[in-house]
This record gives sequence, C-alpha cells and structure tokens, in this order.
Amino acid sequence: MALLEEKNENIIVPEGVKIKNVERNPSFLEKLYAGVLGGLKVTSEHIFQKKVTIRYPEERKELPKDYRGRHYLDIEKCVACEFCAAACPVDIIFIVSQPHPEKVRHPVVFNIDILKCIFCGYCVEACPTGALQMTDVYEVFAPERFILTIDELTKKPELFEDQS
Repeated sequence: MALLEEKNENIIVPEGVKIKNVERNPSFLEKLYAGVLGGLKVTSEHIFQKKVTIRYPEERKELPKDYRGRHYLDIEKCVACEFCAAACPVDIIFIVSQPHPEKVRHPVVFNIDILKCIFCGYCVEACPTGALQMTDVYEVFAPERFILTIDELTKKPELFEDQS
C-alpha cells in the first residue's frame, strides 16, 4: 500500500488504484441562479398564504395559555423569602422584609425593574408559595414608570387604556 499526501491529508491507497480528486466549484452564474431560484421559491410560498393583519389596539392577538406577561404579587401569600430575587438571572428584583406576627416575614419593599426584565419566568418558578405570578397582560409600561413597586404589583393588571 502506498501513502498519498495531498492537501495535508494522509490517505492510504491500495497498490494499483488510481485516485482522481474531483473538486467542483460552482461558477458565478450557478451561484446566481441558485440564489435567485431560492428567493423566488420562498416568495412564491408566501404569496399564496392567508395574510394576517391585526388592527391593534382595536383588535387583540390571541395569546398562548402559558404566555409570560406582567408580574402580579399576592401579598397575602408572600413570605419575603427572596428566592425570586436569587433566581432572577438579570438581578432586577429588590426586596426588603420585616417580621410579621402571622408569618415569618413580610415584604415592605418589593420592586421589579421591568425595563431590564427578560420575562423568563424563573422568579415565578422559584416562589415556594406561589405568591409571584405572571399574567397575560403585555402592555406593561406606563411611559414614565419602569420600576414596578409593591403597590403596583399587588393590583391585578388590566390592559392599558389610553388616557387621552
């Protein structure tokens, strides 16, 4: 057996066998046709599909049942364990607690910086009492407020209505 070295590759070839290296590079026109035909294929697939236009805010999009929107805090269930703050990957939850006669602790300050929130849901999964939830409300912000305080978090969120 002979050892054939081409392009830094070691290939073992049996005696009497000839190797023909066939590398084919497509020409400019072949690349152009492939790109144009591929683009036309995608375009033709979308031309005949039903168009979806939602006239927001008069019409609302149907959301999946596990949609993660604005946060809601059930203050009666919260024991200020800070598991939600520890689970948050972007560190946007700030909690200050104090002793409570009926529970171990009670949150006095519970802030979520909604501008930095990635809506991953880790905080909800980490909550042992189920006090922190994510609703299906996607109109999260008032233009002047980006930090949700304990007062805003304990109100059941509703769709934002324009005040004009």
